[in-house]
Amino acid sequence: MDRSSALFHLKPVTMQPLAPTAFHQPDPTASNWNFSITNLKGINHPGSPEKEAINAIKEAKLIQKQKNPAPGTDSSEEGLSALSPVMFRNFQGNGFDGWYPPDNALAISDNGYIVSLINSNIRVYTENGSKLLDQPLGDFFSSLGLSDFIYDPKVIYDADQDKFIIVALHGNTPANSKIVVSFSKTQNPADGWWSYLFSGNFLNINTWFDFPSIGVSGEDLFISGNLFNSNDVFSQAVILQIDKQPGFTGGSINWEYFNNVTDGLGASSFTVVPVSYGFNGSYGPGIYLVSTMSGGGGYAHLYDITGNLEDEQDIFAYEIGTAAYSPPADAEQLLTTKLLDIGDCRVLGGFFADGVIHYIHAVDYGGGYGGIRYNRMDVTGQSITYVNYGQNLYDYGYPTLVPAGADNSDQSVLIAFFEVK
Repeated sequence: MDRSSALFHLKPVTMQPLAPTAFHQPDPTASNWNFSITNLKGINHPGSPEKEAINAIKEAKLIQKQKNPAPGTDSSEEGLSALSPVMFRNFQGNGFDGWYPPDNALAISDNGYIVSLINSNIRVYTENGSKLLDQPLGDFFSSLGLSDFIYDPKVIYDADQDKFIIVALHGNTPANSKIVVSFSKTQNPADGWWSYLFSGNFLNINTWFDFPSIGVSGEDLFISGNLFNSNDVFSQAVILQIDKQPGFTGGSINWEYFNNVTDGLGASSFTVVPVSYGFNGSYGPGIYLVSTMSGGGGYAHLYDITGNLEDEQDIFAYEIGTAAYSPPADAEQLLTTKLLDIGDCRVLGGFFADGVIHYIHAVDYGGGYGGIRYNRMDVTGQSITYVNYGQNLYDYGYPTLVPAGADNSDQSVLIAFFEVK
């Protein structure tokens, strides 16, 4: 990659090593009965810095959608087609128990262990559906001595280490904001976890941490997020780079952070997503990250962290042009006038393989209806190809993707999303 074309770069800030807060081994005999009668409890996330502009776009498109309910399809690039996946087996997953949004996350290992998280609960299964663990998150993390609700969980399977990493948040004020980072002791998530607590106000500028995204390289764990002040006004995007190796054995971990992250246009970044390797093994040193404009635009942004934690690494940012995209209207629902918020155009998932970043976000498919844009970013050539998926009279929302090919040269992916008619 020609780094002379970068429009922004900076170096990280080094922090003091952090010792584990606790080792906890979940009780497999504990039961979460998941009663069907529950109180609805919501988690209020602050919006994008473009929230007011995005809401205005959505309201205008909702009027357009209601006036013209069958607009036809948007154009998209030729050469990509969608096929239905083949189901080998199924079993009941982590159920909704009243906390919204559910913020579900899932990872599966080479040996078939499945870790499933929602805002209120963790479950561990074997690939045949045998349940090894079912606990509320508060119970799972009880040894950390946290007082408030733990939310927005993320989980990743580190194929290089054959172990799992969980990241979750605690608190939503500068005084109580924490980032919980847990490393599985072995490949079996029931064998226990080493957990570390990072302050969400680690810059000491009266801010708290939200919207976490995680990724791993061969040596390090990367956690990105957005900082908000005590009035829930967006401050800046930050990226933590953490030496992951000691975390799996309960050692003190070294870490650094990049703050005031700026995109390739020189604007303050929002929701920068690290992209792990999509297959067995890893890549590095460093990692790639990607972001898009939550309110829509004609660019995506590539970020390149150039080295491991012990290196003299930098982060470089580039702008890459693409076809225009914009957020859809929110989705109408049967038997109610309440709209379903289907988000904006920020990146919702991605991975790296064979020189290409595969990433996904919402898009107006046509007439204000919610669709999906699947993108392939050529890192070396700094170019993007894409395809839009959608359907007349349907809203698609909150997509994610995983590789579906046999090896890293096979660019097949599996896309999951919800559908509203």
